[in-house]
Amino acid sequence: MKKQMEKLEKDTYKVRRAEGRPKHGQTSFTILGVGVIAWFFLAVAIVMPEWRANWIGMLGYPHKRSWGLFSVTGMTSKMHHESMTDACRYFSQLNVAGICASPICLWYRMKCQIYMDLAMVSYATGFFLFICLILHTLCLIWTMRMTPRMIRWAATWWIAQIIMHCSIVVFYWMMTSEAFSSLDNFSLYPEPDFSFCFYMECLCIMCLMVCGILGVTLMKLWPESSSGSSDSDDEDSDESGSDDADAKPHHHGHGPPPAGAPNAYPGGPPPAGFPGGPPPAGFDPNMGPPPPGYMGPPGGPQMMMGNQGGYDPNMGQGGFDPNMGPPGAYAPAPAQGDFGMAAPQYPGQAGGQAF
Repeated sequence: MKKQMEKLEKDTYKVRRAEGRPKHGQTSFTILGVGVIAWFFLAVAIVMPEWRANWIGMLGYPHKRSWGLFSVTGMTSKMHHESMTDACRYFSQLNVAGICASPICLWYRMKCQIYMDLAMVSYATGFFLFICLILHTLCLIWTMRMTPRMIRWAATWWIAQIIMHCSIVVFYWMMTSEAFSSLDNFSLYPEPDFSFCFYMECLCIMCLMVCGILGVTLMKLWPESSSGSSDSDDEDSDESGSDDADAKPHHHGHGPPPAGAPNAYPGGPPPAGFPGGPPPAGFDPNMGPPPPGYMGPPGGPQMMMGNQGGYDPNMGQGGFDPNMGPPGAYAPAPAQGDFGMAAPQYPGQAGGQAF
């Protein structure tokens, strides 16, 4: 029971959102269901030749005729470019010696131009709707994958498809209306009405609007930023650490530290061992001469006491200046020192004691 409770606590919406682990729910299942229905509507609208139709025919042609994105259907079915080719061939046969003056020649010349426009408009509409069908399929796959990034891609392209579908439908409506109006103005050619494929495309747009709204809602429920927040925080901490490391001065080698560093000299308190600075740790002034480099505390008495062990940096140990030659009281001791060599004797040294 305890393990089940822990498992349920780790499987809550709050934990999954923080960890970037989306889970299918009613929103995603609704998107998939409505999206599949819209996919079939779009596929049927592309394939079926029923975008415009004339159900009662016309004078001299009492048969139904319908126009799709790729073909025209009447007593026979032809592709748009075939209808255009037939009309242009009839026009070229009636255009004898380059003179087109008869009404039938002028009519087929008009039909040749209009059918060419209809063929280009219909094929372009079919091509862009096929692109939308591919994007529709990808959006369904991304929603089924159910990762924060895929959800964001799906939500973005649902909205993009709505814009594309609306633009395509308006383009087809305006161009075909203009073409059929031109034919009707020249002769008796009633403009065909919109048929069920056009309305299926409108239903597809409505379904896409539902998918777009739910896709944006799903993207808000499972944001991509929550899954990458920990990575971004780590990157920010690494960058701040590198900036701090670059800001710290690096000092290598011997000599005084550079100015601006902790315990820098000059400009700050001198470190242990520098002239004028404090003695190093463990130094007792009553136990003998200070180590080289020590002149006493700042503001206090300086250790310049000659034979008592004081140090003058300009005079050497015990008042001795090595640049002035040997001191006057110096004489070699008669006793033998280490390694058979005579030990030097200094003033105040009793009995010529060897070093």
